[in-house]
Amino acid sequence: MTDRLRRGVLLAVLLATQGAWAQNAREEKHAWLRLPAAQQSALRQSAAAFSALPASEQAALRAKFARLDGDEQRGWRLGPVLGRWYPVLQPLLAYVPEQERDELLRLLHSMSPAELEILARLAFSTPPQARAALRAALLRQPPAQRLTWMMAQLDEPRVTEARVLNPVR
Repeated sequence: MTDRLRRGVLLAVLLATQGAWAQNAREEKHAWLRLPAAQQSALRQSAAAFSALPASEQAALRAKFARLDGDEQRGWRLGPVLGRWYPVLQPLLAYVPEQERDELLRLLHSMSPAELEILARLAFSTPPQARAALRAALLRQPPAQRLTWMMAQLDEPRVTEARVLNPVR
């Protein structure tokens, strides 16, 4: 089984253990609806692949998922792409006001792996009191300029609430 399929199957385990997102609790439904259509399709395929596995392999994958801490399990609700990035993006995503959440998730889903990697570095190097300003500034960036802007933030000497600047590495 390829690493990509393993990640997809692990996420399908979440679907199997928590129920189908689109048919359950409000939070689960919102998590499913926030996923891009391509990731929803990939998850359906992963769920089908998971269902085809022998019961012992399904049980092993469920046990592996159950051993993840609660934050990591919740991170997988962001889908197979962002779920993988959640542990390093969590500082930026931890306390996002509800009214900002959808826009931020759309932005994150649209980002390339290179952008997500740089954003992860920014998230960890930005003090908690400046993360809301970082998110706001990130959301204001035009897609074509976002990567350049984030790289510039890595080169800045400090972070303040009024103006997001990244601390020295």
